[in-house]
Amino acid sequence: MNIEDSGAIASTEQQLAVGLGLVCRLLPDQRTVCPANVAEAQAALARERFALAIIGVHFDESRMFDLISYARASALNRGVPIVCVLGLRRKLSSLTVHLLQETINGMAGCQFLNLTVIADDDVGNALVRDVLME
Repeated sequence: MNIEDSGAIASTEQQLAVGLGLVCRLLPDQRTVCPANVAEAQAALARERFALAIIGVHFDESRMFDLISYARASALNRGVPIVCVLGLRRKLSSLTVHLLQETINGMAGCQFLNLTVIADDDVGNALVRDVLME
């Protein structure tokens, strides 16, 4: 996927804390938009076309699925690839993570990325970059 011609929208709890830093480090030439809540994210999706949406699983009190639905209904961003990121080191059961992964990967144009199991090193960063650039 070529994301050089437009920005990427990144959103999650606490402005993607670690994840945003990772995205900015891995895609340094891309402009990112970091809404603090669903209303701001919806306004951004209505205002401009994005090449990629990165949504944190716990974004705005776990409203990730609301935002996915909004993006899919949006005239500008109906087909935007969406990467849903689990990046917080919360205790989630393996069943919960598996169900999230299966649900997200089963949605058209969506992909699940579990940063909690990917090392923040050259190999892990290459893996994340590959997922984001698909």
